Amino acid sequence: MNKAPVREIDIDFSGDVVTCAAEGIFPAPTLTWSTDPPADAQLLQNKTKAQKNKYGFYDIQSSLRLTGNITTNHTYVCSITSDSNRKTAFLKASVLASAGSSVKISCSLPRTVPQSFNVTWRFGRSHPIVSISVVDHRSQAKVWDQWKPHVITNFSASGGLHLHSLKSEHQGAYTCEVNTPEEMYVTWTDVTVTEESKTFTYITVIAGLSYFLFLSYVTLGILGYRIRQLESARRQEEQTDGTSVSLTEAVFMGLMCRIYH
Repeated sequence: MNKAPVREIDIDFSGDVVTCAAEGIFPAPTLTWSTDPPADAQLLQNKTKAQKNKYGFYDIQSSLRLTGNITTNHTYVCSITSDSNRKTAFLKASVLASAGSSVKISCSLPRTVPQSFNVTWRFGRSHPIVSISVVDHRSQAKVWDQWKPHVITNFSASGGLHLHSLKSEHQGAYTCEVNTPEEMYVTWTDVTVTEESKTFTYITVIAGLSYFLFLSYVTLGILGYRIRQLESARRQEEQTDGTSVSLTEAVFMGLMCRIYH
């Protein structure tokens, strides 16, 4: 049987288990786990199984249970090696963003970056976003039309993917594929887009109305107290002109004049 290289790696996170799998490989591949930052190898307890499918090729699957000091803050690295090639997949913690905001998604590159390689960003598996071709350290990028309103185009191979004006439909898994002459690196990142919270707006409006009502009551109280003081003083004075306007009416008229002028 002819050799069949590693084509695609599936890596996923569920509960406290990270899984990694690939199909249709010949001869039997090997699979290794690591983390970034590095964790004690004894903590990387995993179950790996490789078996032939009905076509005579090997399918391999491994599950890594999170134990000890390994947390979702780590990047999980799964490498599958065959006789003809090697592919490495990276699973990063989820990224949270609110609707209408921007987000940066990073991409893992080889430790030694070659002079020429390709980078492809996808939404899920089948929806390309950006393709970057690097030849002799000079890059050329292409953005797919439906993503142009949301992609910030200051591209560099190591700069990651910058998205802005996010909507709920942009929530999901993003993959970055780096193809070098020797290896392929795949980085999976889940992006969760949350609706902007309206709670703060409600609290602000209620607080503003309460403050306004409080000031109104205080102002009316002070005004009433002042009017009563002036009215009391007026009663203590001798009336020299029976046709004079009462002090209360004068104060009221003065206030009305100020309001309308």
